[in-house]
Amino acid sequence: MRPDPFDMMKNQATHEALGERIFYPAQLFHYTNTFGLIKIVSERTIRLTDSLFLNDKTEVRYGADLIWERLKVFTKDWPIGRDLALARRVVREATKYSISDRLAVFCMSGHGELLNQFRDYGKGVQAFSVAFEPQELMNQLAYQVPADELVYPAIIKVIYDQVSQARIVDNLLARLYAKAKELAQDKTITLSERRDLIGMAASQLHYCMVQFKHPAFEAEQEYRLVVTLPDLTSANIPVEFDESPMGPRPYYLLRFRKGLLPISGLIVGPGDHTDVALAGARLLLEAKVPTLVPVSIMDAPLRR
Repeated sequence: MRPDPFDMMKNQATHEALGERIFYPAQLFHYTNTFGLIKIVSERTIRLTDSLFLNDKTEVRYGADLIWERLKVFTKDWPIGRDLALARRVVREATKYSISDRLAVFCMSGHGELLNQFRDYGKGVQAFSVAFEPQELMNQLAYQVPADELVYPAIIKVIYDQVSQARIVDNLLARLYAKAKELAQDKTITLSERRDLIGMAASQLHYCMVQFKHPAFEAEQEYRLVVTLPDLTSANIPVEFDESPMGPRPYYLLRFRKGLLPISGLIVGPGDHTDVALAGARLLLEAKVPTLVPVSIMDAPLRR
């Protein structure tokens, strides 16, 4: 297979469109319930969900609709022909469940005391927010993988501003089109390689879909740890499934190497038994985490 000529174009388009570097907070917070907390701490694992099967299916649909809208603007003066058909095919590929180079996602927030998140995860159970160290999450050597391979995790900051989203997609479409025109001059490209190149271009658009959310969710301040499915497959990390309202949901477990769990804090969400939850969480962390982890209770009333 040829090297990916579109590699990193989404990142380049984002940097150029926003004109700024993204700095990560010292801590990023993952919201979960008691069961999730015990799994993270006891098994040293984080769970990454297939990007096309996130809790809210409208998230992916929102990004796909935006890309189709920007494609119409980008191609508004194009005649009907091969270029237009190819551009539409790339966008269709980006939104398919069969796209192979999609992402697995571990969701976090820059804010550890969001009441709406505690309510979502605390329906009938105790909710927590787990503070992680971003640099350790992105450390390739932090993870224990079955094969003699590495995973290559990255953290992306979710973008909510619609002007910025449109600017990024416009920039990316221009880059993809320019490279595609260049590749069209190469008469040695086979039909099979052409299909691969379409998938590579589509992957860059898919990454935009995973990074965009509707402005109504901006208060979540979301960040996402992402790993490509091919990376996980190469590392022999198997796909697993659980039950969701949409049916079977695929996910992957990344395990930290022995002696490492990059948790830097824990916040107990509002509840009826926060003192008991605090005591239990401290005992759990003392038993399973080699370093001292500060634990606190969010000072807010419980509302149902």
